[in-house]
Amino acid sequence: MPTASKHWRSLDDLAATPEFQELVRREFHGRPFEALPPASRRQFLKVMGASMALAGLAACRWPSEEIVPFAHRPEDRTPGVPQRFATALELGGAATGMVVTSLDGRPIKVDGNPGHPDSLGAASARHQAAVLELYDPDRSADPLERSGERRLTRTWADVEAAVGGRLDELAGSGGTGLAVLATSSSSPTLARLRRLWQERFPEATWYEHEPLSRDAERSGARLVFGRPLRRLMHLDAAEVVVALDDDPLLEHPAALRLAHDLAASRRLDQGAGHGRSGRSGHQMSRLYAAECTYSVTGAMADHRLGVPRAAIPAVLVEVIRLLETSHGIDLPEPAAALLREVRPLADGGRGAAFTRRLAADLASHRGRSAILVGPSQAPVVHALGHLLDLALGNHGTVVELVELVELSWAVQGNAASATMKTTTMPRDDAFRQIACARSIDISPMFAGISRPVALVLTPA
Repeated sequence: MPTASKHWRSLDDLAATPEFQELVRREFHGRPFEALPPASRRQFLKVMGASMALAGLAACRWPSEEIVPFAHRPEDRTPGVPQRFATALELGGAATGMVVTSLDGRPIKVDGNPGHPDSLGAASARHQAAVLELYDPDRSADPLERSGERRLTRTWADVEAAVGGRLDELAGSGGTGLAVLATSSSSPTLARLRRLWQERFPEATWYEHEPLSRDAERSGARLVFGRPLRRLMHLDAAEVVVALDDDPLLEHPAALRLAHDLAASRRLDQGAGHGRSGRSGHQMSRLYAAECTYSVTGAMADHRLGVPRAAIPAVLVEVIRLLETSHGIDLPEPAAALLREVRPLADGGRGAAFTRRLAADLASHRGRSAILVGPSQAPVVHALGHLLDLALGNHGTVVELVELVELSWAVQGNAASATMKTTTMPRDDAFRQIACARSIDISPMFAGISRPVALVLTPA
């Protein structure tokens, strides 16, 4: 058997089987390298010199292009001079003010708007990457009609012909059999258009699907306050910040402002006293994080506990138990029923030092702390976080609750005055529940609409 070489690239090469040797022999057709005439240094330089010369000649050709000026140049536009426009970008239904730089009508850069409270002149990686969507070759440029498994390109005249008459027929029944599938949006203009749609089609259904959703947080607020509310955090006034399976410095819709406020509260030259609390002093705030994966917030935390995601509720329950038994802080009445839905820690010693230190820190900083629960946790965990904030007196200083702008959640929160059926659910579930005989996907960019919308018409 042939002796295997010292270096090998595969098991067959190591085994040196006859089949592999034959494969190597047939890999290079024609004359073997050993049979080629020897090449001198002079011949090698001649060949390389000719190759470089030919490559240089090909690069010397100046491309022939036609530069055609504007027949009617837009007002206040000078070719080659960039322009900046104030706008807003939405992520998960939350808008952040941005400034977009445009060169000859083409957006090329996204920066933060210094005058916007959630931007403060900064932009995240997602915001800056949003400009690439405009140049995505797969971006929808025309309305699409779904016919079975196919999607057919249509013009706006086709949309008006197919949908216009059908909408007039559905208006007589209040919109029964009509559904709209859209993404979440906090735009007041879109909310006004939805209300007009609601007035004309009160029986129509509005479905919302958002990949980056914080629905569990709003559902948790509804369990405590009776209606979904948005929670605004003012971390510049906090001395203790607790992140439970949450990454507010990266994943939160207001991550730019939260990172700015948290960094300000940790500066020794300013401390937490420069914020909304009105206190003076130079005490640096402390950050606690309990999470299942390493995050930006966890990397910055003073105290971090790594636990499975399923154990995050038990960590919160253990902190609540320590506050009640050791520090005399009782949660409001709904907490007892919610606590029964959460399993306690299976291992009482796991994270015991973390929970004891956290409970003592929260008890000594009442009214100056914040409890943040991640979007992947169940609504009951968010509800317990709200109740703990109430028991610690954080509302009004660090935590502020405001009404939602999104129409779907506003309608669900005020069911008595709602006339149009509105719900949030995954896109696939929405289409499965609708007998989709005809659906029109309206392009967000081509139509001038900031968010994608689909109209679904059931059979007549």
